Formats: sequence, C-alpha cells, structure tokens
Amino acid sequence: MSTALAIGAVTAVLRGVLTNRLASVSGNLGGSTPDVSVLPPDTVLASNEVNVPDTLNLFLYRVMPNVGWRNIGYPARDSQGERVSCPPLALDLHYLLSAYSQVPFRAEVMLGYGMQVLHEAGVLPRELISARLSDLVNFPENILAASTLAEQIEMIKITPEGLSTEEISKLWSAFQTNYRPTVAYHVSVVLIESDRTTRSALPVRESQVFVMPLKRPVINAVQPQLINPSGTLTIQGYNLQADELRVRINGDTQIAPTADNINDTEISVELPNTLQTGVKTVQVVHYINYEPNDEDPADLREGFESNTVSFILRPEIFSINPDPVAQNQSLTLTVVTPVSERQQVQLLLGDQSISNFQLVGALPTTTLTFDIPADFTPGEYLVRLRIDGAESELQPETGSYSAPTVTVSP
Repeated sequence: MSTALAIGAVTAVLRGVLTNRLASVSGNLGGSTPDVSVLPPDTVLASNEVNVPDTLNLFLYRVMPNVGWRNIGYPARDSQGERVSCPPLALDLHYLLSAYSQVPFRAEVMLGYGMQVLHEAGVLPRELISARLSDLVNFPENILAASTLAEQIEMIKITPEGLSTEEISKLWSAFQTNYRPTVAYHVSVVLIESDRTTRSALPVRESQVFVMPLKRPVINAVQPQLINPSGTLTIQGYNLQADELRVRINGDTQIAPTADNINDTEISVELPNTLQTGVKTVQVVHYINYEPNDEDPADLREGFESNTVSFILRPEIFSINPDPVAQNQSLTLTVVTPVSERQQVQLLLGDQSISNFQLVGALPTTTLTFDIPADFTPGEYLVRLRIDGAESELQPETGSYSAPTVTVSP
C-alpha cells in the first residue's frame, strides 16, 4: 500500500513520462522540447505573457473516493468503538492536460503528443514508477520516493475523461484565466494505507452449528403499569417460556425468574431495589446453551429477544425527618431506590412543589434533603416525591388519602 505521499507521486510520475517522451520527438516540435509543468492554470503564464516557452501543464483539479474500494474492509470499528481494521483510503485522481504556446499550431501539436503518450501508457508499470521517482533528486521532490507507490496492490490506470463544454467552461472560469486547449484524464486507483494499530480476534478454536426452531418471544402487556420498588412485575404474551431465559430491565439489568414463575404466556419477576425510578423497559431474552463437551460448563449466549414494553417504577418514601419541620428548615427524605445526580427530583407538599434539594452521601444515594421556603404556609401536607416524572404512592382512605404526611410549623 501507499503512503499519503502517493497523490504527489502519481503527479510526478506522469510528469516524468510526458517529459521523457516529448524529448524524443522534439524534432517534430521545431527542435525544442516543451516544458512539462504541474502548476495551477492561472500561474503557468507570466502576467505579460511575453517570450513564454512552450508548455504542457498537468493539473490535478479533483480527488474523489474510488467507488469500487470504498466499502472494502468495513466496518472499521466494533461496538465498543475499538478499531478492528484499517481499510485503505482509495482515491481517483482527475487531471487536466493543457497546452500553452505562442506559435501557431504548436499548442495543438503538443497536446496531441501528450495525449498519445498517456494513451500508450495506459497502465503505469511498477518499474516505471520506481524509475521516475528515483529521478527526483532535489528537495522537496525527492521525498516522493518514500511513497511506496510502486508496491501498492492495484496498478495505476490512465483513461481519458469526457467533459462537456459546460463543465470545461465552469472549470476555466474558476481558474480565472484564459482558456487553453485542454483534455481531461482519470487516474485510478491510489490506495493510501493507515499505519494505526488494530485489534485482532483470536482464531476460532472449534466451530459448532446449532439448529433451533424460530420461536421469538412476544410481550403483549406488563402488569402493573405503575409499580413500587421490590414489587412483582407480571409479563404477559406468548412464546415466553424457554430452557434458559432472562428478563432484561432497561437494557442492562438481568433477572433470572424462578421456574415456578414461568409459563408460555406469563412470567413473574420481583424487581430489585437497586433500580432507579422512572420510565423503564422490559424485555424477555432466550439464551442458547452451548456445551462443546461434557467436561465444559454450560456456555449461555443470547438468542431470541422479545419486543420491549415500558412501565413506570415509582419512588417509595421510607422515612421523613423531622416531622414537624419548621419554615426555612431542611426536610430529609429517605427513599428505597437510589437517586443519581442526573435525575429530575421534586418534592410535592399538597399541591405545592419544592425543587431545591441536595443529594446526601455517595452517589447514587437514597437520602435527599429539601429546603422548606421561609414563606411556606404552615399546615399539614400530604407528601409525594416525583422523580423523572414518576410519583410516589399515597395511602388511600375512604374518599381521600391519609399518608404519608408532614407538618410545616412557623
């Protein structure tokens, strides 16, 4: 593969091919050998254009990704973002070959010879590339010899490219100089290789093939939709039963239900109190038991996954201190499930909310402290805690609610 010097190396090789070939036909060009430049078209001629030598100019005006190579080697990173392959940067180069002369017909003759040279070349042999790059002895051109262009896996191919009158007009308008006889060429492909290291997986020790019926679990509903910490969640659907399964909560927490709580249409699981409150998702995952031989332990791998269904895990208040609490004093709540700094928390006293709070202890924590405003109206209030939109439950009484409560004193 080539290095990043390859683009300049291709231009240098093409210039060398044109220079050597035109020197051999100088007799047909009035005895003089035209110069071969690789400059932008607006800088080829001096401003006064007096005594300008005959010149063929090769200008790289566009570089495009090669459509045949651009998808080879992808994906370049794994699910953790680690680089697993370094696919080459495959590029196509687009050149303009223009002729400059003040002698009648000389520009057309030079352009014809230049086109003949590139037509006969067609493909640049590796020996030719090495020879032309070794001819570059002056700095900074001599650094192009380190491009390793001759060692790349693909050969360099030269093909003429048809440009419409409109495309040529737009190009020369962008150059902001007078138009000269011009032909376009497509040079392909340059492969620039990365030198970054990659992660390589270990070889496969033993291959195994397992045949299983297509039986994807499907969840129709979960009950209850609003659930307290350490409550029992019931999953309803079909194709739920399997020899090995897990209930996945919020994409990361795995729960293994007991066999007594599993059948094909219903699964019951007790939620751990380590879950944070808010909107959660539940999913049933069937596992495949890989057992290469009797001496190895069971190797469980994820198989079929169900759809995901949402439910709301409520916060649960464990204690309220102090009670009563005075105006302009702090009220401390202890909850069952931990709370993190990224969660939105509100304390509701009756129909009034307090959002000024602090998390106490190592995060995530189960202790929250709220500052009671100095102008808060004294009285007895029902206490609710709202975390990420989920509210704690009130204890019902006939026609009303009775607990939990707190008294705010003057």
